[in-house]
Amino acid sequence: RIVGGCVPLDKSRKKILMIRSYNGGSWIIPKGESEVFFNFEEIPGVTYDFSEGALRESWEEAGVKGKINKTLGTYYDFRDPKSYSNFIPWTKRTRGCFPKAIDSYYQMIVDEVCSEWPEKYKRKQKWLELDECVENLLNNGRVAALRAVMKSDLVPD
Repeated sequence: RIVGGCVPLDKSRKKILMIRSYNGGSWIIPKGESEVFFNFEEIPGVTYDFSEGALRESWEEAGVKGKINKTLGTYYDFRDPKSYSNFIPWTKRTRGCFPKAIDSYYQMIVDEVCSEWPEKYKRKQKWLELDECVENLLNNGRVAALRAVMKSDLVPD
């Protein structure tokens, strides 16, 4: 899976907007699968940009609109995929070696928090400070998202 996500910051760059996961137990960063219809390895030297999908996911999941002003990196998400058993015969690797997804993250400065959005009744949103954000991401094994947050303007130089 190729995933695009945003780290949505308030205009003062002091807080991050996090959302509840579908199961309601975790505060996470908005992200979602990108629509990719080609093989990455077929076009050498091309840089792929998933920022448009990341902005779309931020609106659909978190109800925020804004502008991306920084690329935060691309990371492997090694959390166990639910369908991991399907990958084992294909990869012939041991548990934990095949990434669940490749996540590309972008910093977004939020211009608007919408009162209506597609997943309003599925997810809650909450502005958190850096320490709360880090605690939530660590407790939920969201290492890729944490690495992106640590490159954002939320973290002082």
